[in-house]
Amino acid sequence: MTGQRFGRWIVVSQANDYIEPKTGQHRSRWNCKCDCENVRDVLANDLIRGKSKSCGCYKRQISRECHTKHGLCRERVYKVYSGMITRCYNQNEKSYKYYGGRGITVCDEWKNDFKKFHDWAMANGYQDDLTIERIDVNGDYCPENCTWIPFSEQNRNKNDKTNGKVGFRGITITENKKYLVRINQIKIGRFDDLEKAIIARKQAEIKYWG
Repeated sequence: MTGQRFGRWIVVSQANDYIEPKTGQHRSRWNCKCDCENVRDVLANDLIRGKSKSCGCYKRQISRECHTKHGLCRERVYKVYSGMITRCYNQNEKSYKYYGGRGITVCDEWKNDFKKFHDWAMANGYQDDLTIERIDVNGDYCPENCTWIPFSEQNRNKNDKTNGKVGFRGITITENKKYLVRINQIKIGRFDDLEKAIIARKQAEIKYWG
């Protein structure tokens, strides 16, 4: 990988492997130099998948451009946008492991242009008392997978994460291949068919959440 460019990184040489503390697994790292002259060891996988494109100077540039281009950086919607980018691309962020660490990304349309995210937000029900939510918790941040919900509903949703095998919140697969539907801690039922399970979940959301 020496000499290759990934975003603003130029790979200089191979670095010592990163060893996962819990598993002891070795992960390849490379010594990289950013266009702004900063040098850092970066995981090979993060370079290849585009999770790391600079030392952080890109985010600072976006912030400066935000002030000069549209003047919306003081608005709450920009804080929502910044938080979304940070969760997906900043490995030092505490919640990174739940987002970028799981492969969650922000679509190029939004990642490269805050104004497009802002325009989508304003056209799709954004209010200062709402928070952004991914419809499919295993999907990316993009127009077709995001909506705005109250904070209280998001807190409920945190207790309803899918196991990843189904892709729908509140639905898991049991050992006997049944689709188990829950909402909060309430068991709605078991279903042989995923479509019926999804319908039951939606009906439960209407019943318990209005």
